[in-house]
Amino acid sequence: MTYIFVNIVIFLSPMYNNETTIGVVNKKLSLVKQFYYFYKSIKKNWTFPNRITLIHSTDFTKDDFDFLSQLDIDIIKTKPDFDHPDFRWHNAWQRYIVKTKIKGTHRLICECDQLAITNPQFDYNVNFQAGFAGSIQPYQKKVIDKFIKEFNLITISNEKYKRIKLFEEYNVKKTNYKLLFPHFNNGIILVKEQFAKKVYDAMIDKLFIIYDNNFWKEFNNITKIKHHSIQLLVGIVLITLTQNWRPLPIGCNFITTICDPNTIGRNNVSHIHYCGKMGYEMVLKYYPNYFKG
Repeated sequence: MTYIFVNIVIFLSPMYNNETTIGVVNKKLSLVKQFYYFYKSIKKNWTFPNRITLIHSTDFTKDDFDFLSQLDIDIIKTKPDFDHPDFRWHNAWQRYIVKTKIKGTHRLICECDQLAITNPQFDYNVNFQAGFAGSIQPYQKKVIDKFIKEFNLITISNEKYKRIKLFEEYNVKKTNYKLLFPHFNNGIILVKEQFAKKVYDAMIDKLFIIYDNNFWKEFNNITKIKHHSIQLLVGIVLITLTQNWRPLPIGCNFITTICDPNTIGRNNVSHIHYCGKMGYEMVLKYYPNYFKG
């Protein structure tokens, strides 16, 4: 059997006065608690060889740091990739390049608001796997067209805009992923170790530009556009870098704010991403035992 070792790299950078700005919507569950329940579920249910690394750029309280230090994880403080008023707290891209304790074959790039249910059937032969986002909106096509033109990225066929509800098309209707627009949800992305640095370089090269309001001068509601633009950019950057990819298996990065797990059968859900303002309450209804202790 080919050697596989997955570094699960999770970004958790606390801002105790305003936790809504760190990659996840504010929930009735602190970021540290979200991480802890995800950690427990990984330890219980994911049996593939792995090591969990938590990265942060802001400091924890002593109580939180002492609590996290007791877990079987590596904790690494990193610096923001560059100094920008919008960007300085969002150094989650360090997950792609941070030096892990064990050099693995793959990195699983994760957020905190997740639960590991069963082993996902990952395809370790491709350069990356990602899960489809909820939908592709009309205004987003204009954003994507700008990215393609400005950054010389791969062109997307207009045919792929016809199926709007991407998450449901793939997970529920089981539509062939090649027919869907590559708009991914960034909750969990599996990348080969040697591919991770290429992703980082390609994204950092563009992030400073898209944080500049001048880049969006022909758009209305710049704040909203900028917020969603990174997730829109990731997919087309990834497929520009490689054609050797597949989506995550159905039921992995399953977004409970979009679909009830019973829609595809709870036995087919391997990994939950409870993103969104009501995500925690919704997943608590179906998986209450994962939030105990």
